[in-house]
Amino acid sequence: MAGNNISGEELIEQANYMKSLIDSLNSRIASLSATLSEANQTLSFLKDNESDNSKQLRIMIGSGIYADATIKKDKFIVPVGSGVFIEEERERTIKRLSENLKDLNDSINRLNQQKKELENNYNMLLMQIQELDNNVRQS
Repeated sequence: MAGNNISGEELIEQANYMKSLIDSLNSRIASLSATLSEANQTLSFLKDNESDNSKQLRIMIGSGIYADATIKKDKFIVPVGSGVFIEEERERTIKRLSENLKDLNDSINRLNQQKKELENNYNMLLMQIQELDNNVRQS
């Protein structure tokens, strides 16, 4: 990290850079957390055996126009990457989404660990800056 030969300006630059990294991680964590929440809601819907086929509902088809629709919960169209979608059975979709949820949780945990390490380094830099400032004031 920062040594005694680093100027106060360089320490401040490093601290500002670390702060921007922490802010970036916070943004990524928030985005993944929102995705996780949506995926959990979707999984709950898929697992809900009470309403295997929904009653009629309204969906927006665009430009503020709605259409009546029903959802059949035996097969779903699922994205598999690169704009490719497949039709699969409900149980396979539940399994796929559960795996995705695990991956999302793992990613959030890794990002939180990185954030914690950066915050520790950032706080150490702030202490070095404060110490340097105190030394300059005493001179």
